[in-house]
Amino acid sequence: MTQLKLMLINFLTEEDKFISIAANMKSRAFLMNQSDLMIMNMALEKARSQGQDIALDFYAKHSVASNFNYQGVKRK
Repeated sequence: MTQLKLMLINFLTEEDKFISIAANMKSRAFLMNQSDLMIMNMALEKARSQGQDIALDFYAKHSVASNFNYQGVKRK
């Protein structure tokens, strides 16, 4: 599980390298002390969140709403 845990920690801290090296090391040290189950849950939640963001972005780019005009629509 240690190799998988290290891979998951790399996945979880991939944005930290843009902040600072000290923040990255602090995050990695914190994550190394967490249980394997907690690391797996965090990685799954991050992947779910990224997938949702990608899906919303794709939908926003490719959905073409019709230009509906109420002119000529009769009220009851």
